[in-house]
Amino acid sequence: MNGRVAVLKAYGGEFELREYPVPDPEPGAILIKLTRAGVCGSDLHIWRGEMKETYGALPKDLTFGHEMCGRVERLGAGVGTDSMGRPLREGDRVTFCYFFPCGRCPVCLDDEMGSCPQKGRPNRVAGTPPYFNNAYGTEFTTPDGKPYNPDFVQLAQAFGIDAARVQEPDDLPAALTRALSAGVPYLLDVWTRGDVPMPRTGHWDIAEFLIHGND
Repeated sequence: MNGRVAVLKAYGGEFELREYPVPDPEPGAILIKLTRAGVCGSDLHIWRGEMKETYGALPKDLTFGHEMCGRVERLGAGVGTDSMGRPLREGDRVTFCYFFPCGRCPVCLDDEMGSCPQKGRPNRVAGTPPYFNNAYGTEFTTPDGKPYNPDFVQLAQAFGIDAARVQEPDDLPAALTRALSAGVPYLLDVWTRGDVPMPRTGHWDIAEFLIHGND
């Protein structure tokens, strides 16, 4: 059985889909068939070539995606429970941490494991066994072959959640103000533009953003 991964060969370019053999899970490991993947801001920064200090002047066959969920396809020998000690079976729906925090440093002990300075992470270079360390492997297109973009506003409204679309950077402060004052769950579908720099990865101080805007 083969699986697919999306590979970036040039910053700002298209992804190439490649197939590799799906390995059997090692003892203590789990093979997960992914069903959903998210696009993180860091993925956009890497794709644009804004993190060359980390990933090099050329992307060198990078694979992408660290936000994902799926179902347990097969359990390796010795695996019978999840990280909470609850029974785990083939077919169970799961999500999992992409990074490997040390769990011992002051940052981890302060419950900020995502910021662990010693955290490990899987290899991102395509063709490196076990091949499927990252999430992206499918290209979604419209019937006429154009890239497919889901309508998150319509999706939220279908579930009874207030939502709005923000297409211009100058409209974001006002949209945030409306969302925060609504007093109900509220989704903002914020579009990004190649000519407007995005904040680097980390957290956004919304109060500061409302005061000063996207400087």
